[in-house]
Amino acid sequence: MHIYICLETFLNNPDLISKIKEYYQSGHHITIACTTLFRNTHTVKNIEGMLQPLEGSYHCLNFFKPAYDKIIDDKALQHSFQAPAL
Repeated sequence: MHIYICLETFLNNPDLISKIKEYYQSGHHITIACTTLFRNTHTVKNIEGMLQPLEGSYHCLNFFKPAYDKIIDDKALQHSFQAPAL
C-alpha cells in the first residue's frame, strides 16, 4: 500500500512516529509530503532535519501531492487523531 503522510501532521503528532515506522517495516511505501505554505517557510535542509525522528523509515520526501492509497493528514481529521490499524 502507498501511504501519503503530511509532514505537518507528523510534526504535530509525534505519537505517529512509531506507527509510520510500523507501516514502513511492514512493507508499505511511505511518502512524506508538505504543503506549499510549509515549503515556502522552511528550507529543504530544515525539512530534511525534521524527518530525523523517522530514522529513514520513509521512501521519499515529496513537495507535491502524490497519488496514495491512504492519507494521514490532520487537516482531514475532524476529531482527535487515532492512527489507523494496519
